[in-house]
Amino acid sequence: ANGALYEALMDMEMSQVERYGETIGAFESAYEELSKRLQETGSTFFNRARELEGAFTQKLEAAASELAEEEAAREAGSAEDEAVPEEVRTLLGDRETLTNALTQAHDTRVAQLDAREDEARAREVAALKGTIERLQADEYGRNRGAVVEIWNLVHVEHKNELLELGAPAHAEVA
Repeated sequence: ANGALYEALMDMEMSQVERYGETIGAFESAYEELSKRLQETGSTFFNRARELEGAFTQKLEAAASELAEEEAAREAGSAEDEAVPEEVRTLLGDRETLTNALTQAHDTRVAQLDAREDEARAREVAALKGTIERLQADEYGRNRGAVVEIWNLVHVEHKNELLELGAPAHAEVA
């Protein structure tokens, strides 16, 4: 009777393991698809941010060029003199330094966007991996606990009951 009980309980546990495995597999597939779409959306966002940064830099360079031309005209005496700080006048007078500064600022902002994109992607991949590993570990722990519980019920508890009833210590339990 104990052997039949043990087999029935183990069969039920194995059936449960299969159902959990199927459910976890379906969840994993759905979560991976969601994660993939999230990463694609993030990539689209960061690509658009880089495009906007490029457009901003172009407008900034055009405005700087216009200011440099105005400063050159002021120095030539053909434009009215406005109060422009000396540092700005020096920077506007050296087009190469101005262009290099704007290019470096642009490159820095693009590098920051790239780093943020990499961080977001890494966080998403880690979240996916961590969630799946946690699910699998939880199911493994649940299964091991159930198997131990079945074993104890059939082999330990029933042996203790037989001993209480006065059966010899070597009595067969299974």
